[in-house]
Amino acid sequence: MTGKHVQTAQDRVPQARLQKTWNVAAWGTKDITYLDLLSSVLTNGVSSRLYKRLVYDEQLCTDIWSYNNGAEIGEQFNIGANAKPGVSLGKVDTIINEELNKIFTSGVTSAELELAKTGYFSSFIKGMERIGGFGGKSDILAESETYGGSPDYYKEIQSWIKNATTFPAITSFTLSNGLKVYLAERHDAPLVSMAVMFDAGYEADQFSQPGTTRLMSSMMTEGTTTKTAVQISDMANALEQIWVSVLLPSVQLSR
Repeated sequence: MTGKHVQTAQDRVPQARLQKTWNVAAWGTKDITYLDLLSSVLTNGVSSRLYKRLVYDEQLCTDIWSYNNGAEIGEQFNIGANAKPGVSLGKVDTIINEELNKIFTSGVTSAELELAKTGYFSSFIKGMERIGGFGGKSDILAESETYGGSPDYYKEIQSWIKNATTFPAITSFTLSNGLKVYLAERHDAPLVSMAVMFDAGYEADQFSQPGTTRLMSSMMTEGTTTKTAVQISDMANALEQIWVSVLLPSVQLSR
């Protein structure tokens, strides 16, 4: 396919959507790997180029995303955005093209590249926790087998199924402030996942102001008196960068 092709589809939806697609290189090439990093720079996180400008700063869109859909002969690079009601898709398209041209002209910053690398390795390590699912061990090895020629992978899946056991034992203790902690250890991947539960939420506000707690929790990362949403996002990404840089050299994926 050559040239530029434009297609419009109508439907009964509250928002207009822009979808931009390019034919690009095949799976496993250097170009497609670089495009994965570019995708992260463009739309991964509040501080990413397109999200920050279209969603956070100018508030023209409610969401924006980008990705490669992998294929053996050739892939497609996609950028999609949901415009706010009344916002012209032409305006959204112009801004996307402006930001792309800035990158084509001046490249990305060192900070953007490091965050993109951290996000990639973080996603890879987290995916290794799972046997199946998108980005799980089976995806990683099956994709390598299909495109790279690794044989007999189905036997490995069978061995995992045969050796599967019951949930890990849970240890409980109480902190000095009275907070109860429940700890379940699993050593398949070098990760620590935490969740904090409060005696609040829907059960607490369902008879007064429904949705108050949900609104509060969703606003916690949108900025404080000392930090903007962009700064909070960058700090969270920096934390991942620290543990990824420490743990990645010791991580191995074996058959």
